[in-house]
Amino acid sequence: MNPRLNKQIKKIIYPAITILVIGLSALLFVQSVGFVSKKMAEIFDVDNMKIEANLIKVDLENYKIASERLNLIEPKP
Repeated sequence: MNPRLNKQIKKIIYPAITILVIGLSALLFVQSVGFVSKKMAEIFDVDNMKIEANLIKVDLENYKIASERLNLIEPKP
């Protein structure tokens, strides 16, 4: 192979590989930042439907009727 051609190929290949590695690193960085920010948003997101589904609701009208029938002492606030 011609030595001049070999030098020309090296002048093209090394910068191309460097640019490719830097570009790939930048792409992976952007992807990872996006992933982390989505997960952080999910952590701090409040899902009211889940919260309301797990709440215990007390019907005070029925409680008062039942407490009168069973002679329960109503708690003092």
